[in-house]
Amino acid sequence: DTLYSFYLKEQEKAYENLSYCVATIDKDLSFSIDEECNFTNLICDYLYEKYDCDFSLLNSGLTANRLKKGNVTYNDVLSVCNSPLQITYIEVLGKHIKDAILESSNKEKCHDGYRRAGFRGTFLGKLHVSKNVEINTKENAINIFINNQLIEEEKYYKIITTDYFHRGMGYEMLINNINGKMYKESIVEAIINALNNKKSFDKIENKRWR
Repeated sequence: DTLYSFYLKEQEKAYENLSYCVATIDKDLSFSIDEECNFTNLICDYLYEKYDCDFSLLNSGLTANRLKKGNVTYNDVLSVCNSPLQITYIEVLGKHIKDAILESSNKEKCHDGYRRAGFRGTFLGKLHVSKNVEINTKENAINIFINNQLIEEEKYYKIITTDYFHRGMGYEMLINNINGKMYKESIVEAIINALNNKKSFDKIENKRWR
């Protein structure tokens, strides 16, 4: 009992220490496992603008809930994402990108709850892309446009993502990547930076999946 009481007191202290405001946002950020959501779009757009890449690619399962407009504390961010994953650069052939995105259109895949190394979410989640990408799906066919150009199956594309996909987790075909490079920025830091970058909010309501 004494040890548990000590734990509760220390937990309360930690919560208080992390209750400082890290950002103030003007709109609610939505969350979804199997549908496109503006929260993951926001993070993708921030990464696309910051790093040299053709586009950014993340799974919505990185976050676990929505954020309400107003002041956001560090605790709020950790409550939606406490992942240790790092922002990572990879290069992937167009055909493997197409395969991963097509698989992501399957709701059962999005609800995959198998926890893999470095991933602390509940479900894998739908793949999201940055604002310069358009995904058109019809039945089992898919067309992907990057900067209005149809994706080429045998061309390598520069992608900003996390080390989760670099290691071939979740959407396993992405393990077919080359020239991987990890950056110092963690996904938690990226979320905080995105929340503070007004430009990152500009097109988060624009649907990438059509």
